[in-house]
Amino acid sequence: MTAAVLMGVALTGATAVPAVAAPAKSDGVQVKRDGCRESWGFKFKAKESVKIRTKPKRSAASIGLFPKGASACFIANEDGGKYTACGKTDTYWTEMRYRGMHGYVMMTCTIGTD
Repeated sequence: MTAAVLMGVALTGATAVPAVAAPAKSDGVQVKRDGCRESWGFKFKAKESVKIRTKPKRSAASIGLFPKGASACFIANEDGGKYTACGKTDTYWTEMRYRGMHGYVMMTCTIGTD
């Protein structure tokens, strides 16, 4: 075979097989097919539509909307500013990733799915 024919092909012994790209990694952590890092452990859903904020407090800038019923990748729960939302008062916020956005949503407005 010529070099042009071998592009995109890996050699194993005497047999040429199509090359397969390694799964994407981010910060050295394996990324699942659904876009969540394995270390995050699970996804969660929005009980109601809520703003995604840059920090875990109501006064932080909003970077987008997490719509009711949408799923996102869970990172952590963090104690932050007090709020009342989705029928409850709390100080815990859920750090998450959703459609390329990394931010915080009010934990009382979320529910685990995994």
